[in-house]
Amino acid sequence: MHPAFAAAACCIVTASPPPLAQSWSDTGLIAADDDWSRVPALIGLRGDGMVAEPSVDPRTVLADGSATPVDVTANRTDPGAVGLAAGVAEFELANPTVAITGSATAAAPQLVIALDTRARSGIAVRFVLRDVDGSAADAVEPVALQYRVGESGEFANAPGGYVADATSGPGQAGRVTEVRTVLPAAVDDQPLVHLRVITTNADGRDEWIGVDDIEVSAGAVAAPGDECGEGDPPRAPPLPPRAPPLPPPSPPGAPAPRHPELTGLGLAPAAFTPAKRGPAIVSGGRSGASLRFRLSRAARVRFRVWGWGGGQVKALGRIWPSAVRGRFQVRGRRGLNRMRFTGRLRGRPLPAGAYILEAVAFDRAGRMSAPSAVRFRIARTRG
Repeated sequence: MHPAFAAAACCIVTASPPPLAQSWSDTGLIAADDDWSRVPALIGLRGDGMVAEPSVDPRTVLADGSATPVDVTANRTDPGAVGLAAGVAEFELANPTVAITGSATAAAPQLVIALDTRARSGIAVRFVLRDVDGSAADAVEPVALQYRVGESGEFANAPGGYVADATSGPGQAGRVTEVRTVLPAAVDDQPLVHLRVITTNADGRDEWIGVDDIEVSAGAVAAPGDECGEGDPPRAPPLPPRAPPLPPPSPPGAPAPRHPELTGLGLAPAAFTPAKRGPAIVSGGRSGASLRFRLSRAARVRFRVWGWGGGQVKALGRIWPSAVRGRFQVRGRRGLNRMRFTGRLRGRPLPAGAYILEAVAFDRAGRMSAPSAVRFRIARTRG
């Protein structure tokens, strides 16, 4: 079997469950052109013919690209090399990466990730875009994150997944743009979900954009009977069940991981009324909900609250998350951390509705954990 077809069979048909991480530091994963057989759940496609002219917004390119050529140029060291074919390439730099760039042929190059989200919810995605092209090339390089459920059909744009230009300019490289999002509830508990990071042929000489430090995380799926009750806003996402059981602490003397690990994120109850006063986090009391998580080492934990509903963006018959409603952070200790989230942000209680709480841990060196997320609901105040 040709390596390209073997790669397609491995990475498109066989999906991996979260958590999933790919940093490209193992340069042996891609050893030959167009061969993705050693890379779990990922594949590169060239996107031939998906757009007819330069400078098309990748958010408008929703068609299935799986029939376009499987693509990766392996073992390259110079993104500015003359004659390097556009599309998808692996660059064995000081910080290795896989990168995408468009051309008249490679009209919409893309990286596709296949996920099995059964028994998973709150699918959180993080990656960074790196401008690795320090040549004289100069183009606006927009990038979009998209998703679909199943192995066929059109993609949809992920909320917060668009970068208008990931480049630094001619003769410059090094710009890093982080993308983070929590995917809509439509992707929860599915046997196959495709994510793709896609760009399009630019007007001018395209630049190479690395797609690096890919992380996908998730929580436990909601159990039957936890759906919204009467009087709740329509099309709100399902609530999770009780917080998942916490993993046991690391054994004494175990080496610390390179990155901090945040696990066991949970809110109980999943639906609550906000406190009448106070900050977002308090150490005790009965107001709000119990917040708990476990850290592999002491770290700062940054939280973001995403809002749902309330007449926000509507697509495909559903209401997608709005912009971030607010942020807060705490200092966490190694092991189990317990506190209370009051349901208040910026000095005000959150309005009734459904939300997502996302958490990321940062250690003193700036290394961060994979994101973790949980859904919750602010109940209407009675009386």
